[in-house]
Amino acid sequence: MAALLTASGVACADGARPHSAGSSDPARAPLTSEFVLISPLGASDQLREFVWQSPIRADRYRVTVRRGTTIVWQSESKTLRIAPPVSGTIERDVQYEWQVEALDREGLVSGTSPASTFVIY
Repeated sequence: MAALLTASGVACADGARPHSAGSSDPARAPLTSEFVLISPLGASDQLREFVWQSPIRADRYRVTVRRGTTIVWQSESKTLRIAPPVSGTIERDVQYEWQVEALDREGLVSGTSPASTFVIY
């Protein structure tokens, strides 16, 4: 996990520890007040899932994948991970950008991650 991408300015509203995408033990979760996009990052041979950490305890999260300015896929998850789109949506050797938004119960955005790029080769 050497290449983590973070963005400043998103703070925990309740002061709670952020979620950890890879651990169910909150004591082991890294302390951060920023979104952290974990996977995918950079070039990879396959797209297994989208994984992130969020300082915001949201009702759900919206993941958006773009190719340039065009949204190619968008979905929501109640957890800090989501399965990728069906085969054929994400093309090989094409650069995409993905981003996560934390949504409250009414669907209002309460925080946004930085964008991160990935390519499946």
